[in-house]
Amino acid sequence: MDTLSLNFYTDDKLCGVPANAPDRAYNFMPSWFKEIKPVSFEDCLNTEMNQLCQQEGQVIPLKYRGMKAHQNMSKCQGFKNLFKRGFYVVCPEDIVIQIGARNTDAELIFNSSSKTLNLIQVHGPDQYNSCFDPKEWQHLKINIPWIAQCDEDIPFMFTKASWFLDELEGLEIMPGVLEYKYQHGLHVNMFIRKKESPERYVFKLGTPLAHVIPLTERKLDIKHHHELSEELKEYTQTNMKMAYSPYSRNKKRAVLKTQLAG
Repeated sequence: MDTLSLNFYTDDKLCGVPANAPDRAYNFMPSWFKEIKPVSFEDCLNTEMNQLCQQEGQVIPLKYRGMKAHQNMSKCQGFKNLFKRGFYVVCPEDIVIQIGARNTDAELIFNSSSKTLNLIQVHGPDQYNSCFDPKEWQHLKINIPWIAQCDEDIPFMFTKASWFLDELEGLEIMPGVLEYKYQHGLHVNMFIRKKESPERYVFKLGTPLAHVIPLTERKLDIKHHHELSEELKEYTQTNMKMAYSPYSRNKKRAVLKTQLAG
């Protein structure tokens, strides 16, 4: 089976660096998972389940003792397969955010070291028809200094990096299905649930925010580039000039029109 080529681009204006580059999911396998050791049946004898079995007269046969048992996550296929697929989008730098208290309209306050990147954006409730009550939730978008490009119109599932964001209580990263042939953004939209008093959140450089998985069995071939092509320069310049850019839509229409004419 051939691979699916996916390229990530940045330049001096976008301010992408290796520490905030999107990369294949396997490279983000949590250290705590790697350190889990398979347990033996003797080890299992001390667990509540095995103590219960002994109370009911069920004893582990001698011939099975000493063998490795699957009594922890070390053999979890669902978890291991997750990290074999797709790539992670990470936080581009250290960001400190303060959101207002519940039932208030207090504006979001944030601090970072960014000087050249429009790092944080907030969408008002008129843009999403208040499907998340602005008195209860704060919208936030983190702009990612890398853009993605794929030569094929393959859908990618964009979803929350749940295994890395447990400390950020009340954070919801919005899922979606994207393609990177006609559009190239990797920005992360989220809602944070407000609390009774103003709350401070810290996002660390390199923390995975979103897991993006291609909806295909083909393996990803990922490459990083530190210079934009002329086409991608046009894409970024158009998006910077307009709050909503028709660039991707028009590009797709032009490609389809050419194909039909041929």
